[in-house]
Amino acid sequence: MKIIHKNTDGFQCFIGLDRATLSQPSNGGLRVKTYQSETLAREDCRNLSLVMTHKHSLYNTGFSGGKIVAAITEDKACKKNLLSFVGSLLNELNGLMYTGCDLNTSLEDMQYLRNYCPYILASLDSKVDPSIATAYGVVGSIRGIFGNNLKGLVFLVHGLGKVGKATALSLQELGASIITYD
Repeated sequence: MKIIHKNTDGFQCFIGLDRATLSQPSNGGLRVKTYQSETLAREDCRNLSLVMTHKHSLYNTGFSGGKIVAAITEDKACKKNLLSFVGSLLNELNGLMYTGCDLNTSLEDMQYLRNYCPYILASLDSKVDPSIATAYGVVGSIRGIFGNNLKGLVFLVHGLGKVGKATALSLQELGASIITYD
């Protein structure tokens, strides 16, 4: 596991690369969050990169795990400055890391980031919203286990962001009871 740490005014970036090579680059989303310490941001980057390695291994995507954690230090950190900075970091890695949406980033952010680098996997120029597609994948997996009638079942959805909200609503439409934690 390699963690690259770069900082500039208003934020620090940690890029986690787990077993990345040019033949198997890393992939993981760009997470923007305020952390209580540099250590916590670095640990989050490391842990999330490892989780992405497991996901990529499970689905045989051809990628190794990675994650970009942008630890903002002020509430008004300019997102456009952050995205251009991330773009320059991805260009320095020259194809070892690809990113997409994660916590506090959107398709619009990825569209803007594309002005600075080509290393983005986020369904740009597609009518498919990747967050909704991910939620459908989660719900499809649940239906594969429990069937189509989820009445009487209770599910905990951790996080009500783009994916979690769509997942919770879909499960509720199928008759499930939902408990949320955000």
